[in-house]
Amino acid sequence: MPFIRPKINPQYCLISFARTPLHIIIKMKLAHKYSLLAGFFGALLMLMVVAIVQLRHGQVMQETEHWVAQTHQTESEMHELLAIVERIQNGARGYLLTGDPLFLAPYEAGLNSLFGQVHKAKSLIRDEQQKSHMRALELLIMRRVEISQRNVELRKSAGFEAARKAVASGEGRRVMKQVYDQFAIMLERQRQLLIERSQVAARDISTNQVLLIGGTGLSILMLITVFGMVLRENKLRLQGARELSASQAHLTRFKKTLDQALDCIFIFDAENLRFNYANHGATQQVGYSIEELLHMGPLDIKPSFTKKAFIDMLRPLLNDEKATLVFETIHRHKDGHDIPVEVFLQMVKIPGQEPQFINIVRDITERKAVEQQLIDTKAGECCQRHVPCHHEP
Repeated sequence: MPFIRPKINPQYCLISFARTPLHIIIKMKLAHKYSLLAGFFGALLMLMVVAIVQLRHGQVMQETEHWVAQTHQTESEMHELLAIVERIQNGARGYLLTGDPLFLAPYEAGLNSLFGQVHKAKSLIRDEQQKSHMRALELLIMRRVEISQRNVELRKSAGFEAARKAVASGEGRRVMKQVYDQFAIMLERQRQLLIERSQVAARDISTNQVLLIGGTGLSILMLITVFGMVLRENKLRLQGARELSASQAHLTRFKKTLDQALDCIFIFDAENLRFNYANHGATQQVGYSIEELLHMGPLDIKPSFTKKAFIDMLRPLLNDEKATLVFETIHRHKDGHDIPVEVFLQMVKIPGQEPQFINIVRDITERKAVEQQLIDTKAGECCQRHVPCHHEP
C-alpha cells in the first residue's frame, strides 16, 4: 500500500496548543501586575501628597492666625505706649500750669511703666524695617520724656514763670509731633505687613485648595482605574480559564485521536533530538513504554543512522530547503529484532517555541515481503526460460 503523505497543520500539532507562547503570557501577566501595583501605589502616593498638602494648609492657617493676632497685639501695645507718653506729657503740663502735686501722679505712673511698655512693644516686632522705626521712636520718646522731666524740675525749683518760658520755646511740641509722625509710620507699616501676610496666606490657601481638589480627584480616578483593571483581569482570568478548559478538552480529544492511529507517531525536539510525544501505535511497534520513549530519541531506535548522518538528513528541513522528507529505514524493537519502516518527517515551527519534528512511521514489513515474493517469482520465471533476470534491488 503506498504511503500517503499527510499534511500537518501546526495549528493542530500536539505541541502547539497554547495560542500564546508561555514567555509572552508571563510577560503580559507581569506587565499587568506591575500596572496594577503602579496604579495602586500611585493613588496611595497621591493620597499621601493630599495629606501633606492638607497638613501644610493647616499650618498656613495657624501661621496666618498667629501673624494676624500678633499684628493686632503689636498695634495695641503701640497705642498703649503712645498713651503712656501722652499721660506723662499731660501730667507734666498740668503740674506746670497749676503747681498741684496731684497732676504728678499720672506723670510718675507713666514714667514707671514706660520702659516696660517699650520693651513689650519691641519684643513683638519681627520685621527689620519696623525694628529700625522702633529704635527711632524710642529715641524720640526718651527725648520727649526728658523735656517733660526738665520742665517739672524747673517748675519745682524756679517757679511758674521759668517753666512757662521753657514750654513757650515749643521744643516739647516739636518732639511730640515727631513722636506722632513716627508712630503713624509704624502703624502704616504694620498694616502693610498684615496685608502682605494675608495675601501670601490667601495664595497658599488657594494653591493648597487646588492641590487638594486635584490630588483627591486624581487619586479617586486612579483608584477607579485600578478597580476597573482588577475587574477586567478577573474577567480575562475567567475567560482564560474557560479557554484553557476548552483547549485541554481539545487536547485530550486530539491526543486520543493520535493514540488510536494505526501508524506510529513520534514528535521530537529539534535541539536535543529527544522524544516529547509518542502514540500507542509507536509503543506497539518498538516495544518500549511511553515513559521509556520519553527518555529516548530517534537515534535510539534507528540503528542504521549515526548522529552526524541523521543531522545531515535533517538539514534541508532545518534550512527550509524542503518541507518534508520521506525515506525508508529500520526501527529496532526493544527485543532486538529490526522492523522495516517508511518515515514521513516534517518540521513544525511555532513562534516563540523550539522547532519540533513530527515522525509518522508505517511498518512496511508486509510490503517488503510482497515485494520480495514478486522478485523471487520473477527470478524463478527467468531461470525457467534461461533468460537473464533484471530486477530492482
